[in-house]
Amino acid sequence: MKPLAIVVCLVAIVCVGCGESGSPAGPSSARPDDTSIANASGPSGAVAAATAIVPFKGHLQGRADPPVFDPPPSPFFSAHLRAEGQATHLGRFIMDFSHRVNLVTLAGSGKAVFTAANGDTLMTDVEGTATPAGSPTAFTVTETHTVTGGTGRFTNATGQFTITRAVDFADPFTSGQMKGWISTPGD
Repeated sequence: MKPLAIVVCLVAIVCVGCGESGSPAGPSSARPDDTSIANASGPSGAVAAATAIVPFKGHLQGRADPPVFDPPPSPFFSAHLRAEGQATHLGRFIMDFSHRVNLVTLAGSGKAVFTAANGDTLMTDVEGTATPAGSPTAFTVTETHTVTGGTGRFTNATGQFTITRAVDFADPFTSGQMKGWISTPGD
């Protein structure tokens, strides 16, 4: 009778422990939009460390260098923007952004590097568009930044965020907001 009682007690403990949502073995209420996902790695299917998907938002402001226009009849110019800001999971940062813009379509692309105060970097590929905003020299710029990796805690990071900023080419000052998500596999 004792062995049966022991088995019943063990089954009860396992069922209660696995039934609690806070238990590591408990049922998951994870949704596709949850803030963490597990990645399988290698042919053995071993589970790697969880990659956190976290909201990414912040603000920035800076000044653009004077544009360098391609020789006519090309509609393109190249530009560089250096901005400072504050963002979640990045902290205080400096952004270096080199890009080319088509003056006919007001579309551009480039690469940006966000350097945190501790030297870690977050790198992005950028596609953007500008829309007129009142005066002939004022525009609202909307950029989609696709995270391509980085260094330090952003090694192998992924993500996507949008920067919406105002710029007036009469005074190359720009400021704006950023919002999206990033993964933080290096945390």
